[in-house]
Amino acid sequence: MKQFKFLAFALTMMMGLVMTSCLNSDDPTSEGDVGGMVKVVESFYSASGVALLTIDGYTIIPTVSSVASLSTNGKNITEMVGKVVFALYSTENATVDSSMKIIQDAQLTNYYLLSQQLRVIETTKEESLADPEAYGDSIGNAAILTMEQGMDSPTYLFDDYTLMLPVNHKMNKVNNYLTLVHYTEEPEDEGYLTLYLRYTAAGADSNNSSHSSYDLYAYGYRGIYSYFYDLTPLFTGFATTTQTRPTLRIVAYESPDGTLEDATTKTYEVAPPSNGAVVK
Repeated sequence: MKQFKFLAFALTMMMGLVMTSCLNSDDPTSEGDVGGMVKVVESFYSASGVALLTIDGYTIIPTVSSVASLSTNGKNITEMVGKVVFALYSTENATVDSSMKIIQDAQLTNYYLLSQQLRVIETTKEESLADPEAYGDSIGNAAILTMEQGMDSPTYLFDDYTLMLPVNHKMNKVNNYLTLVHYTEEPEDEGYLTLYLRYTAAGADSNNSSHSSYDLYAYGYRGIYSYFYDLTPLFTGFATTTQTRPTLRIVAYESPDGTLEDATTKTYEVAPPSNGAVVK
């Protein structure tokens, strides 16, 4: 399967969003102006055709007028369907139904794409080693620092298929690829699906060599710290076989200096969302 690579630093510089609040979405029901990470989805119940899903399970329906106003300024939210963005919106004239977790008629004021959604490589260990050109990033050449720094929870499922990993890693190279790999020959424990996070640092030396991705996130560059993965093919195949949704195990190599030589193995578990957003 062809890998979709993500050049973290370049996209971050293009993002243009400088904010220093928590990576998690602000309380989506707060009165007035709100900002947070959301996934853009199609919705037949929204007059604009789109809805915004928050990490904590709210469905935000933007007004047609606010979507149209952004579109006239060259920002068409419908082009972001399937992607995770940082959205700015107002709930001043919105209707909030906390029991159903729906915010109707929110005024969407702006949005910024955080990163392209990445796909998971499905391969065998033998195949990846035999064809490094095709599967080079599935091998990795460095360790991450941690997925826990500054987070209440290190991993999130936005919905049934979109995984977010906040990854703190060194920025000593310009190109930073974080690939999730599923080794198809490995037997799975019942109810679990194991994915390996491989970090590849490549290209020229970076001007930010003394910083980590979390350092840059703290300065406001969100997209360099949060990575999003489309798990649709994996979950679809798993459900076909077992009729259930799996608990994910994310295996990462971590070390204080970012080298594989001194790395330890850390496993994170991500359970299926029990109260995820429902598109209305």
